[in-house]
Amino acid sequence: MTLPSWLLMMAFFWTPILLIGVDQAFATERGLRTMAIFIPLGITVAWAWWSFAAPRWRLWAYRRAGDLTQLERLAVADRLLWPVSHPLTRTEFRVGQLGTRLREFEVLLRQDDVR
Repeated sequence: MTLPSWLLMMAFFWTPILLIGVDQAFATERGLRTMAIFIPLGITVAWAWWSFAAPRWRLWAYRRAGDLTQLERLAVADRLLWPVSHPLTRTEFRVGQLGTRLREFEVLLRQDDVR
């Protein structure tokens, strides 16, 4: 999940550098304008991919995990996901039945945290 995001971001970062040239990308007005477009675009596309993939991975992992609290801790420690309570979790694309199923698991996760 993080590798595709990283690759997408790097593709947007390096494409203009390779097309314009390293010496031109950061030293000319045209190069700086191009980089000013491609860098935020790369971050946006990578974040969109993560926002699409993260909830699907969560559901896949929740279905297979015995200990949801441990799964959550490991996923956060490995920087795959934000904690469920983190505000940036709201950027995940959780639509329809996917969102409903995730909320059911997250209720169980919160109950485990209370114990």
